[in-house]
Formats: sequence, structure tokens, C-alpha cells
Amino acid sequence: MNITIIGASAGIGLETVKRGLDRNHSITTLSRSGIEIEEKKSLKVILGDATNKADLLSSI
Repeated sequence: MNITIIGASAGIGLETVKRGLDRNHSITTLSRSGIEIEEKKSLKVILGDATNKADLLSSI
């Protein structure tokens, strides 16, 4: 399954990323700051703002 998570740099968003990767899903994240997590082939990290249309479109 392909999943996009907005606000994935901490808290519930980061935990959701970890659980999704543990279940072998392809995860795309969009957050304003970097994510402290091991790089994986199924993880795509995008730095941006969820209020910016171009950033949102790049995450899908």
C-alpha cells in the first residue's frame, strides 16, 4: 500500500511512519523539518509545507 503522511517529523506522524515501514508499506512523508529515521528504499521524505499547493502535489 502507498501511504502519504503529512506532519511526519515527530509524535503521531513519526510513529505512523515507523509502523507503516514495519508493515512493508511504501511511505511518502511531507513535513517542514527533517525526519530522524533510518533510510529505506520504501521511504520518500519531502521537506515542505502542507499549506503550499506545489509541496502537496509533489507528495502524491
